[in-house]
Amino acid sequence: MAGAADLTLDRKWLGRLMMTVAFLILAIVPSVFDFNETHVYHPGWPGHARFHLVWSIGVLSLNAAVGLYFVWVHQLDRQFGIRMAGFLGLGSLMAFFASMLAMPLYGGALHDAGGVPRLMGHDPNSIGFALTAALLLWGMRLARDTDPW
Repeated sequence: MAGAADLTLDRKWLGRLMMTVAFLILAIVPSVFDFNETHVYHPGWPGHARFHLVWSIGVLSLNAAVGLYFVWVHQLDRQFGIRMAGFLGLGSLMAFFASMLAMPLYGGALHDAGGVPRLMGHDPNSIGFALTAALLLWGMRLARDTDPW
């Protein structure tokens, strides 16, 4: 039978694993799905828009790499590392949602005609990033030193 210390360690490990999955989603999914004819190679997009997309994919990937460092490698202050990792990931996700909310101000759109199909009536990015944010927040909560419940 596992002791309380073992359960705490398992809870923290599970939280760190959940954060890792969230960071892998942020690093890999945009790289896989955005380097195609509906995004980076879209013939109707100006070169400057493509530049900004590739840049944002790079920022997401680098933030994810730094987040993974803080989750698994940073040893000086483990709780600081968990918080810093979470804030990096949440910052990236909140920037997406802020851009989405501000679309009327700059004429933005979540997708182009002939682009990514909607999922249950919603843009797949908004669903995926909301689930990723939930995974990251839940992971942060579990990875804390204090009891999350």
